[in-house]
Amino acid sequence: MSSDEAGGRAGAEAETIRRDLMRRALDLLSRRAYSHAELARRLADAGGPERRRRRAPSSRAGARPGREGSALPEPASGAEVAAVLAELERLGLLDDAAYARALLAARLRSGPEPRARLVARLRARGIAAETAQAAVDETLAAADPLELARAALARAWPRYARLPREEAVRRAGRFLLRCGFDPETARRAVRERAGRAEEAP
Repeated sequence: MSSDEAGGRAGAEAETIRRDLMRRALDLLSRRAYSHAELARRLADAGGPERRRRRAPSSRAGARPGREGSALPEPASGAEVAAVLAELERLGLLDDAAYARALLAARLRSGPEPRARLVARLRARGIAAETAQAAVDETLAAADPLELARAALARAWPRYARLPREEAVRRAGRFLLRCGFDPETARRAVRERAGRAEEAP
């Protein structure tokens, strides 16, 4: 085989690998968002595309010369995965900063948390420290504590709705305090929710 033929075959195989990895990545991203590090792990853990590898003829007695091995899965290389991730980032389909902000927004709907804990949650998802810290700073600067308290209480209120009003107010207030809201914000949110419950037919 000439060097040009060998190079052409290698190029075709590389393109097949790239397409296979891209399909895997798009399938994963169609189900939920991922950080760069998470998606890299998933692509590597999946074992990479199947590639046909040829084994040298066996030297054992009785072996038939020229026998080929079957297609075996090989892990994709780091460079192959990195190239696909770079393409996804270029297309706007992989964005650690946007992913971090979305995670924080969902998390804060359950109540506030200390900055360090929020950063740690993002770091556990493989988001770089600088990106995680910037996302936390931006999200908390834009957050309205009262709106967060209202959202948290809206989900929790059904468990208190059948209680006498004073008991419901007391328990709902304790719930918001446990979530980390300050007393004044908790009182305002509970007062509003209890008032709407009384006005309901």
